[in-house]
Amino acid sequence: MKYLILCGPSGIGKSFLTTSLIKFFPNLFSKIEQVTTREIREDEFGGNYVFLTNKRDYKKLEHLLIGKTQIGDNFYGSIPNNTNKIGIIILNELGIIDFINNIDKTKDDYFILGIDKNPDDINIKREDRDLEYIKQERNVLKYANYVIQLKQGEYVDIQEVYQTLKDNNLI
Repeated sequence: MKYLILCGPSGIGKSFLTTSLIKFFPNLFSKIEQVTTREIREDEFGGNYVFLTNKRDYKKLEHLLIGKTQIGDNFYGSIPNNTNKIGIIILNELGIIDFINNIDKTKDDYFILGIDKNPDDINIKREDRDLEYIKQERNVLKYANYVIQLKQGEYVDIQEVYQTLKDNNLI
């Protein structure tokens, strides 16, 4: 299986890009399920995560997970699947480091795509995030093979992503 890892600050459009790639190229892409020990948020309706009720459940699955990370007191990880599609995973810096260090793949089997824009142009959606948090999150972009730089009001161009992955032999 090949992987497309998406990274960038909160509110940049990583989930939107994931949904769009799967919608426009359903035979090429699939979302890799992620698990977390955090509580479901008021504005969430599931779908983005498998919510585990306690850390013991996470520990039972941990050996199967890739891209493991911890944010605050909560643990996250991704469940690899064995499809012939490119699996999309959204990861932060610790998740990328874990993925790179622990996956049994060559560099040709994954591509890290960063999405960025001026921090002042990012719509901060969560109370626990501020401009300093967003600036810190941008550090993850140093791992990206390619960074798409967005201007205010722009969304990621699906065709640009497709062409970038094709040019880099992921597709």
